[in-house]
Amino acid sequence: MYKIKEYKITYLDPRNPSVIYSKMYESENDALFGIQDIPDGMDFLILKLKNYKENEPSSFLDYSYKYTWEILPYGYHNKFKTAIWIYERKFLLLLFLLIIYLITKK
Repeated sequence: MYKIKEYKITYLDPRNPSVIYSKMYESENDALFGIQDIPDGMDFLILKLKNYKENEPSSFLDYSYKYTWEILPYGYHNKFKTAIWIYERKFLLLLFLLIIYLITKK
């Protein structure tokens, strides 16, 4: 059985975004040291295990997932949070751009 460790580096190859790579570490310092092993050009996040539950969620809508991770402030965490913010507000942003376009068109 794989031992669950508290920290994880997750990285993505921009040339193949359908695959996410990860490696777990015992401590935050070990994870920070592990950054040097990430190939050049990879976008990475460092995650900290916040919660682990033995029981599987009863449904997809059950938010008590087996693993809950916190994104630590290293790597591409700001870009990740910005991308999520934009994704969640894409309709409002498109509406805003449409209004600007209609105002400037006159």
